[in-house]
Amino acid sequence: MENIVDADLYFHNSYAVKSDGSLYGWGINKEGQLGTGNSNEYEKNPVKITNNVCRVYSYHDENVFIIKRDKSLWGWGVNDGVVGNGSRTQQNVPYKIMEDVAKFYYPGSSALAIKNDGSLWMWGAIAHTYDVEYVTNPKHLADSVIDLSGNATYLYYIKMNNELWYKSTNSNRKIKDNIIKVSANGGRIGGNVMAITSDGELWGHDTNYTTMKLIHESIPETAKVTGIANPSEEINLYVGQSTLIIAKLFPEGAEYKSMSPLRKPTLFKRKLTKRNALSTAASPLRHRLRV
Repeated sequence: MENIVDADLYFHNSYAVKSDGSLYGWGINKEGQLGTGNSNEYEKNPVKITNNVCRVYSYHDENVFIIKRDKSLWGWGVNDGVVGNGSRTQQNVPYKIMEDVAKFYYPGSSALAIKNDGSLWMWGAIAHTYDVEYVTNPKHLADSVIDLSGNATYLYYIKMNNELWYKSTNSNRKIKDNIIKVSANGGRIGGNVMAITSDGELWGHDTNYTTMKLIHESIPETAKVTGIANPSEEINLYVGQSTLIIAKLFPEGAEYKSMSPLRKPTLFKRKLTKRNALSTAASPLRHRLRV
């Protein structure tokens, strides 16, 4: 295929958006994953699904979501409520979930969307302590939201006034002011959660997992953190223009690696104890970043 502007894939399914907005898919179709209206066992050649698409998202060879050029959000495939069509019935063709979507997040089993008016919405299978709640239509959670991280069970979101809020199945509270970016791996309190303030400070959860603590000692105090990403089980911290720090927090401490993409990668990795998790990481990072 040519003129591809967006694509996504998993083990057995692939999807591609062409520059004219047409969406194609191929692979397993037992549960309507290709959105063609049928449930063929397999399609080895690309089949056209729909038009006017700008983004495509797929997950676990089960669900597919697209955002169209008019900002509408659509979904299909396996459905535990995540297709947002008011049921838990398999959806074999694209279903329009909502309009005016600014950002869409699909951490798996549940979905989250921020509309252009700042409203935050959630739907899908929501895990509780002892059971699962199936929300089959989008449910309004909050207003004035600009960004989020985590999942529908343990969610962190930033409001337009830069307040950081934490929402779980039984809590919804503000936990920090002056936050511009947040990354939560695994979502819940006690998982990997880091946030950046507007002046470049890095904050993470304290050892009691109920408050946030300044952890700038884990990087040079003079190095402003400019971004965070959460590609897998680790959190990437972008410091300045060229240096990437990979941090992973554990109940007993932290682990850090550092590298510069402008050179041959040079990595160090240090497992820290709770006692020295914040203080001993500073020295090697100061040397690596030359501050």
